[in-house]
Amino acid sequence: MQLKNDIITQAGFHPGLPAAYIRKGAEYFDRYDKTIIAFTMNVKIERPESVYELVDLIPEYKADVFKDGKWKVATYKDTIKIDFGRRFGVRSCMPMDMIEIRAMPELFGFRETGVYTTGFNWFVDYVLFPLMMLSQMVKKGALRHFWAKSLIWGLKTFSDAEEGIVFLLQADGEKDGRQKTVKILSEHDNAYDFTIIPVIACLKQYFDGSIRKPGLWMMGHVVNPERLLVDMEKMGIKIQTQITNR
Repeated sequence: MQLKNDIITQAGFHPGLPAAYIRKGAEYFDRYDKTIIAFTMNVKIERPESVYELVDLIPEYKADVFKDGKWKVATYKDTIKIDFGRRFGVRSCMPMDMIEIRAMPELFGFRETGVYTTGFNWFVDYVLFPLMMLSQMVKKGALRHFWAKSLIWGLKTFSDAEEGIVFLLQADGEKDGRQKTVKILSEHDNAYDFTIIPVIACLKQYFDGSIRKPGLWMMGHVVNPERLLVDMEKMGIKIQTQITNR
């Protein structure tokens, strides 16, 4: 989105929300040790053109994670399990790149962070994606429409019937001399709405002048995290915050 001399980019929920949620998490700690962003979703897609970008990106997959105070290239060993609550339960998650969180370790001083996501279903993850990668290795861009149609069929045939999305922050640190864990879990029945709602919440802050700044900004860096979550909740996203002292 662009108005006058201000440009806000990387808007939506991924990118868009990871850095904002990490910044929100900082409010709960005197010392911020670790923070993980994770999301999973089940979505029905009708048109092959809607997944062309995903098909194109599969052979270029790469991810970094921040562990022990430094960034490193992620491998299968960096897969983690996350509890996504009643809707999706515990699922394995793999790292993904998200440029907006690169500045967060230096900003808050934690030792570990990353953005993680689940796959789609067993057929798409372990049958279709490997075949698509082999095809792209032979010829980049080959069978693009065929693979897009196959992906949609795989999602419709093998995914759960219930649609929805869960996005969460899971953070550890210290407050008033006590160790604590904070989990902010956000969910919605529709992944498309979940993408649009954060953008609208960001625009509300822009139009009232509270985040107007000249230059180029990422949404997750410029929004007020507290107000963003409040406005998202008003627009239908369910948000729960769980705090556990240890």
